[in-house]
Amino acid sequence: MSETRKHSVLNRILVSAALLLAWSTVIVFRLIYLQIFRHDDLLAKAERQQSLTVEVNPLRGQILDRKMRELAASVDVESVYASPRDLASPERAAAQLSEVLGLDQGGVLPKLRGSSSFVWIKRKVTPREKEAVAVLRLQGVNFLKESQRFYPHRELAAHVLGFVGLDNGGLSGLEYFYDAQVRGTPGRILLNRDARKTPMEGQVQRPATAGNVLVLSIDQNLQYHVEQMLAEAVAACQAASGTAILMDPHTGEILALANVPTYNPNDYSSSGKEAWRNQAISDTYEPGSTFKIITAAASLEEGLARADEQIDCQQGRIVVAGHSISDHHPYGWLTFRQVLEHSSNVGAIKLGLRLGNERLHAYVRKFGFGQRTGIDLPGEEPGLVWGLSSWTPLSVASISMGHEIGVTALQLLVAISSVANGGYWVQPHLVNRMISPEGDLLWQWQPVRKKILGASATRVLLESLEGAVLRGTGREAALEGYRAAGKTGTAQKIVDGVYSHTKFVASFAGFAPVQDARIAAIVVMNEPQGSRYYGGEVAAPVFKKIVEPLLVKMGLPPEEPAVNSGVESEPADVRVPDVNDYAPARTMTEVLPASDEPNQIVLSASMGNVEVPDFRGKSLRAVIRECAGRGLRLRPAGSGIAVEQIPPPGASVYADSQVMVWFSSPTSGNTHEVETP
Repeated sequence: MSETRKHSVLNRILVSAALLLAWSTVIVFRLIYLQIFRHDDLLAKAERQQSLTVEVNPLRGQILDRKMRELAASVDVESVYASPRDLASPERAAAQLSEVLGLDQGGVLPKLRGSSSFVWIKRKVTPREKEAVAVLRLQGVNFLKESQRFYPHRELAAHVLGFVGLDNGGLSGLEYFYDAQVRGTPGRILLNRDARKTPMEGQVQRPATAGNVLVLSIDQNLQYHVEQMLAEAVAACQAASGTAILMDPHTGEILALANVPTYNPNDYSSSGKEAWRNQAISDTYEPGSTFKIITAAASLEEGLARADEQIDCQQGRIVVAGHSISDHHPYGWLTFRQVLEHSSNVGAIKLGLRLGNERLHAYVRKFGFGQRTGIDLPGEEPGLVWGLSSWTPLSVASISMGHEIGVTALQLLVAISSVANGGYWVQPHLVNRMISPEGDLLWQWQPVRKKILGASATRVLLESLEGAVLRGTGREAALEGYRAAGKTGTAQKIVDGVYSHTKFVASFAGFAPVQDARIAAIVVMNEPQGSRYYGGEVAAPVFKKIVEPLLVKMGLPPEEPAVNSGVESEPADVRVPDVNDYAPARTMTEVLPASDEPNQIVLSASMGNVEVPDFRGKSLRAVIRECAGRGLRLRPAGSGIAVEQIPPPGASVYADSQVMVWFSSPTSGNTHEVETP
């Protein structure tokens, strides 16, 4: 090879080597730049492409009735989301998703045209919708499990429970009031994706924490019974709406609370907001004659009236401040008791005039009117009580017979309970206790009571209100086998600033048994139609239908009838209700087992010489040992720790008496109702 040729080959080799060296140098510097100077940016970009961090809603705590039966739970459902940057065709995806999910394409397409890595398409879809989306096999469209609130008994106790929105937050009822305690703590999950953008198994960055469990004072079976009786009564008298509340007058426990119309909290958006309103605490009305209880109580407590005194009712007409006020019947002389029995306006006004403005106003406030009761529900109204400076010369007369004042049904129930329980105002409540997800007792309700009436006044009021049921306007509330007391009310509604002659609010508030009241109840019928619209005609019978079978089912022995002064009530067809009468409709997803034991709402007893211990929170073995030591016969139900007992702690019973104790373990999340042996 010639020198020239060798030189040419050498030059080419050198040039190639130089080019290779230069290229390698560029690559090295590029790698150094990417690995060192761009490391953090590229790592973040890779993580954004390969993974997605999503917040996961926690399981809301269960809501259980007083016997640990499930009223509200949380279930896992699928939600549909998309990553717009991974979609091949946003337009095609929007069209297909809108069709199978029943969405407006105009609302879906803008979401899919964005550049974000995560957008919700539809949350908490049905199994059928999930399957329809899966069949489409759209790249960039996937599913994520979420928690959804579920109410197994549909409309049952809807106004008590409330409902939950898409973001897992409570929007109404107990779900809203106790949202912070029941909601739990959200978790965070990292979803990894492969090269095809298909989600792989996620990594939990922060686990979700379940919410606390609420145990209510509500009894599921009793709640169903009250709702059924109220709905039938509203339909029968074609009322615009109705309300019924049952409460233990000694502790303030709300045993049932129902409104008509109602709604299904599983599908609350299909009902109007009118149906969501809890009329029992949010609607104020002029109570009419039921408010005469307050006037009578104040006059007795102040020593301005005696049980046996005669009051001239002036043949049913009185003039106050130039206004003539009449009775529904021209009464002459009536005793104090008869004024309440026959609901005399004139008699009540005369008692109010004795009190005067200041004292009457003071007792109205003392009984809790014009202020919220403090029940653990949102939306409670305080009612309307005018300040003394706003009273007119006619006010004392109007208020004495239940006009010129606005009350809620719950306020009036609490007021009449103070007569039933011996003179105490008691705060109503719905949640008896709160339990952690692990089963630990976090909080338990303690009754809030204050003395407002003396023993002498309450005794006379008991007799007078029992007379109203036996001989007066509340005869249709009389119970077969049990003594009841109460007061009717029929008030004209104000329409366009004047009292209507066609629209009324009819009510009855009462309690039973008279001497040891276990149940206080109020029934309010708004705008009943037809010729029967008085409280004694449309509300009192509902009280009877609700309370009478309940007392039988509680196992209370029949009482000796009180003297009826020759006035006979219609015979009642009474039977002991079967458990199916109380069970929620079989349309629910899950039918809970039911016990044939009575609705155990006995809260006091006064017999024998053995004191019943407090078994709650103790094991079955410990309860057996304590019962044996005191000579009591145990009848257990369920397993776990004791959560409920009958008779209650502190009750005095005879030796060898039977004690019912319910055991449950809230950590399992199941309903604990066991057929009793």
